[in-house]
Amino acid sequence: MLYAFSLDAQPWVLVVTGFLERSFLQIASNSIIAVYIPEHFPTDIRGTGLGAATAVGRVAAGTMPYLVLAVLQTFGQVSVFTMLASILLALCLIVLVFGPETRRQTLAQVSPQSNNSSVESAAAKSELLNDHQTHLGI
Repeated sequence: MLYAFSLDAQPWVLVVTGFLERSFLQIASNSIIAVYIPEHFPTDIRGTGLGAATAVGRVAAGTMPYLVLAVLQTFGQVSVFTMLASILLALCLIVLVFGPETRRQTLAQVSPQSNNSSVESAAAKSELLNDHQTHLGI
Protein backbone atom coordinates (compact mmCIF):
# COMPACT_ATOMS: atom_id res chain seq x y z
CA MET A 1 0.00 0.00 0.00
CA LEU A 2 2.74 2.46 0.91
CA TYR A 3 4.55 1.67 -2.33
CA ALA A 4 1.55 2.66 -4.45
CA PHE A 5 0.96 5.67 -2.21
CA SER A 6 4.61 6.75 -2.47
CA LEU A 7 4.44 7.10 -6.24
CA ASP A 8 2.07 10.06 -6.05
CA ALA A 9 2.29 11.60 -2.56
CA GLN A 10 3.99 14.74 -1.28
CA PRO A 11 7.23 14.07 0.64
CA TRP A 12 5.83 15.35 3.95
CA VAL A 13 2.81 13.04 3.62
CA LEU A 14 5.15 10.10 3.07
CA VAL A 15 7.18 11.00 6.16
CA VAL A 16 4.10 11.32 8.38
CA THR A 17 2.46 8.18 7.01
CA GLY A 18 5.71 6.22 7.27
CA PHE A 19 6.19 7.40 10.86
CA LEU A 20 2.67 6.34 11.84
CA GLU A 21 2.98 2.96 10.13
CA ARG A 22 6.39 2.31 11.69
CA SER A 23 5.10 3.33 15.12
CA PHE A 24 2.20 0.90 14.81
CA LEU A 25 4.49 -1.93 13.70
CA GLN A 26 6.92 -1.22 16.56
CA ILE A 27 4.15 -1.24 19.17
CA ALA A 28 2.69 -4.47 17.76
CA SER A 29 6.02 -6.28 17.56
CA ASN A 30 7.09 -5.20 21.05
CA SER A 31 3.80 -6.47 22.44
CA ILE A 32 4.36 -9.84 20.82
CA ILE A 33 7.95 -10.05 22.02
CA ALA A 34 7.08 -9.03 25.57
CA VAL A 35 4.07 -11.30 26.00
CA TYR A 36 3.96 -14.29 23.65
CA ILE A 37 7.60 -15.38 23.49
CA PRO A 38 8.46 -15.56 27.23
CA GLU A 39 5.45 -17.81 27.89
CA HIS A 40 7.19 -20.68 26.12
CA PHE A 41 10.25 -20.85 28.35
CA PRO A 42 10.55 -22.30 31.84
CA THR A 43 10.71 -19.69 34.58
CA ASP A 44 14.37 -20.40 35.33
CA ILE A 45 15.48 -19.52 31.80
CA ARG A 46 12.71 -17.17 30.69
CA GLY A 47 15.00 -14.13 30.51
CA THR A 48 17.66 -16.07 28.62
CA GLY A 49 15.09 -17.45 26.18
CA LEU A 50 13.63 -14.01 25.51
CA GLY A 51 17.12 -12.55 25.14
CA ALA A 52 18.13 -15.25 22.66
CA ALA A 53 14.95 -14.79 20.61
CA THR A 54 15.45 -11.02 20.60
CA ALA A 55 19.10 -11.40 19.59
CA VAL A 56 18.17 -13.59 16.62
CA GLY A 57 15.61 -10.99 15.56
CA ARG A 58 18.16 -8.19 15.80
CA VAL A 59 20.72 -10.11 13.78
CA ALA A 60 18.07 -10.67 11.11
CA ALA A 61 17.14 -6.98 11.23
CA GLY A 62 20.80 -6.03 10.90
CA THR A 63 21.30 -8.16 7.79
CA MET A 64 18.03 -7.13 6.14
CA PRO A 65 19.28 -3.80 4.69
CA TYR A 66 21.97 -5.66 2.73
CA LEU A 67 19.43 -8.14 1.42
CA VAL A 68 17.02 -5.35 0.50
CA LEU A 69 19.78 -3.48 -1.34
CA ALA A 70 20.77 -6.58 -3.30
CA VAL A 71 17.16 -7.31 -4.27
CA LEU A 72 16.56 -3.64 -5.15
CA GLN A 73 19.59 -3.43 -7.43
CA THR A 74 18.93 -6.79 -9.07
CA PHE A 75 15.14 -6.98 -9.38
CA GLY A 76 13.70 -3.51 -8.68
CA GLN A 77 11.37 -1.79 -6.22
CA VAL A 78 8.34 -4.01 -6.57
CA SER A 79 10.47 -7.07 -5.78
CA VAL A 80 11.63 -5.51 -2.49
CA PHE A 81 8.05 -5.04 -1.29
CA THR A 82 7.11 -8.50 -2.52
CA MET A 83 10.09 -10.05 -0.71
CA LEU A 84 9.32 -8.26 2.57
CA ALA A 85 5.64 -9.18 2.41
CA SER A 86 6.56 -12.80 1.64
CA ILE A 87 8.94 -12.97 4.61
CA LEU A 88 6.31 -11.56 6.96
CA LEU A 89 3.66 -13.92 5.61
CA ALA A 90 6.01 -16.91 6.01
CA LEU A 91 6.77 -15.92 9.62
CA CYS A 92 3.07 -15.54 10.38
CA LEU A 93 2.35 -18.97 8.90
CA ILE A 94 5.19 -20.56 10.90
CA VAL A 95 3.81 -19.16 14.15
CA LEU A 96 0.25 -20.11 13.18
CA VAL A 97 1.22 -23.71 12.40
CA PHE A 98 3.93 -24.39 15.00
CA GLY A 99 3.24 -21.85 17.76
CA PRO A 100 1.14 -23.27 20.58
CA GLU A 101 -2.13 -21.51 21.38
CA THR A 102 -1.84 -19.70 24.70
CA ARG A 103 -5.21 -17.97 24.84
CA ARG A 104 -7.12 -18.61 28.08
CA GLN A 105 -4.37 -20.83 29.49
CA THR A 106 -2.37 -20.31 32.65
CA LEU A 107 1.38 -20.03 32.52
CA ALA A 108 1.64 -23.48 34.12
CA GLN A 109 -0.41 -24.96 31.26
CA VAL A 110 1.64 -23.24 28.57
CA SER A 111 5.02 -24.02 30.10
CA PRO A 112 4.47 -26.89 32.56
CA GLN A 113 8.19 -27.20 33.24
CA SER A 114 8.26 -23.70 34.64
CA ASN A 115 5.65 -24.55 37.29
CA ASN A 116 7.41 -27.75 38.40
CA SER A 117 10.88 -26.24 38.42
CA SER A 118 9.60 -23.21 40.33
CA VAL A 119 7.93 -25.39 42.95
CA GLU A 120 11.01 -27.59 43.27
CA SER A 121 13.27 -24.55 43.41
CA ALA A 122 11.08 -22.91 46.07
CA ALA A 123 11.00 -26.15 48.10
CA ALA A 124 14.79 -26.48 47.88
CA LYS A 125 15.27 -22.86 48.97
CA SER A 126 12.83 -23.32 51.85
CA GLU A 127 14.62 -26.48 52.98
CA LEU A 128 17.99 -24.76 52.77
CA LEU A 129 16.67 -21.83 54.80
CA ASN A 130 15.23 -24.18 57.45
CA ASP A 131 18.55 -26.06 57.70
CA HIS A 132 20.40 -22.78 58.02
CA GLN A 133 18.04 -21.50 60.71
CA THR A 134 18.28 -24.80 62.61
CA HIS A 135 22.06 -24.63 62.44
CA LEU A 136 22.02 -21.08 63.81
CA GLY A 137 19.49 -22.03 66.52
CA ILE A 138 16.81 -19.64 65.29
